[in-house]
Amino acid sequence: MAYRKVQKDPNAWTDKAFIETGKKIQELVKLGAFPKGATSLDYVAARNLFDQGKAAMYVMGIWDVGYLSTQSPVKKYVGAFKWPAIEGGKGNVNNFLAGIEQVIAVSSNCKNKQAAAAWLKLLSEQRYAKDLLAEKAGYFPTVKVNPDPKKVTGLYLEVLNLLKDQNTKDSFTYYDVMFGPIIGDGFNNTIQSIYLGKDPVEAFKKLAEIAKKEMKK
Repeated sequence: MAYRKVQKDPNAWTDKAFIETGKKIQELVKLGAFPKGATSLDYVAARNLFDQGKAAMYVMGIWDVGYLSTQSPVKKYVGAFKWPAIEGGKGNVNNFLAGIEQVIAVSSNCKNKQAAAAWLKLLSEQRYAKDLLAEKAGYFPTVKVNPDPKKVTGLYLEVLNLLKDQNTKDSFTYYDVMFGPIIGDGFNNTIQSIYLGKDPVEAFKKLAEIAKKEMKK
């Protein structure tokens, strides 16, 4: 998996998998798959286009399920699907881009750490994850749950069923988060430059050089 390779070898950024991905991005640009000025759109602006019916789809995480299910002007028409497979590709549609949405931390100054730990353990129990986190809060627990369909939205159930197929062994997290501010920002800039027309080979060569310097530190 290309994601694993670049964690150890900076030269792997020039692997065929990344170059071909860059070419696919440029194909989509030529097809008009992105709105004008896409590289300058922030999260809110992108979602507004979707809400206004000016974008057929957008890439988003599970944190947006609540809004899209209850507040979005197009909530009755929203669905979710896995990222489509590329013919001949080595990946798997169940290798999800995954991260942690909500985190609970206990302060080192907590007066009753045992009680705090017990509370966290309680939230992790299947019955409470189902009742408090899934059905009442609309979050996706880290434990498997089967919420009452009457107590969650259709989109929530749709996404939950997709998550059940996740191949957690080969799933991966955000590139810019995983590789830190230097390589991570370099990656973001690389993708943006490819979107704007730069040769993917040259773009990833530059990223490989950035990675080499950073990984020597």
